[in-house]
Amino acid sequence: MGVDWQFKDNYNYAPNGRIWIVWKEANVHVTVLESTDQLLRTFVYDLHTVQHIIPQRRSLNMQTNGPWLIIGDFNSVLTVDDRVNGIQVHQTEMIEFQNCDDDIGVGQITKRGSRFSWSSKRDSEVRIYSHIDWAFGNVDWFNAYNGVEAIYMLPGSSDHTLIMINTEAVKVKVKKPYRLLTSVMQQREYKEIVQNTWNQQIQGYAMYSWKLNDDYFNKFLIEEERKTLESIEKWEAIQEQIMRQKSRATWIQLGDDNTRYFHAYMRARQARNKVSCICNEQQMKITEPKHIQKEFIQFFQPLLGTTADELPGIDVNVARKGPCLRLNQLQQLL
Repeated sequence: MGVDWQFKDNYNYAPNGRIWIVWKEANVHVTVLESTDQLLRTFVYDLHTVQHIIPQRRSLNMQTNGPWLIIGDFNSVLTVDDRVNGIQVHQTEMIEFQNCDDDIGVGQITKRGSRFSWSSKRDSEVRIYSHIDWAFGNVDWFNAYNGVEAIYMLPGSSDHTLIMINTEAVKVKVKKPYRLLTSVMQQREYKEIVQNTWNQQIQGYAMYSWKLNDDYFNKFLIEEERKTLESIEKWEAIQEQIMRQKSRATWIQLGDDNTRYFHAYMRARQARNKVSCICNEQQMKITEPKHIQKEFIQFFQPLLGTTADELPGIDVNVARKGPCLRLNQLQQLL
């Protein structure tokens, strides 16, 4: 991501590194107030049981003032429609979740994009969809950023959907909306025009109309998704191997997307191999890259020699006195 970005995580408290915060220093300044295995304020990752979720969230209400968010994988549903297939949604898990959100005074940020945020990525007969990733804000947040929306991105290789919060909400003044009059709909040509318009084939890119979002259990689309994910995993593994070779880091295992580590190690190796200054024969320090290059050429050129216009031929009689290839070896080379 470049040297302009800063990173914070909770690896000291969670060996798996559950939470990462990445920001561009030129745009914002971030101060971590608290870090635990479940919390890197104000970014929260909850454990997968209600018993752990409730106390952790309710404690936030007493610790935090001003606008704040809770975003991430809660592994909980709010309504019976938040899961398709799989274990039936029980009233207990909904009530606990709903009461907890009421107790700490948060509400769901306006949602756009994918309906479900998690998929089991299995075949159509046993595939499960659920909405377990949420973006909540408190009262101060809605007062300050009421127009901000949570965009649930199209699913990628992960079984979870990314949530993007666009803080640059732009208020656009629109013209008075068009009103379809009943008298127009009663005209004879109206139905014909509508039918012809809907029958038109609109050219575009399939990636912008992810059809699986409308037909969740389509066998053909699920198979196409599986093939695409296999291709993504293949090329990500190839990229990781390339970065491993460039970084010359041989002791770390492949297969866990270590690209960031390889990038860092490669930059460190390049920094070690960089010649920033040398001393010439007169013991003068040279730091200018062009002068360093010139000094290297002047030093090694007499040792390596220069090109010759003609090269002397080989004495065949001398060569034949040494080891020579047999006829069958010559034929193998040919």
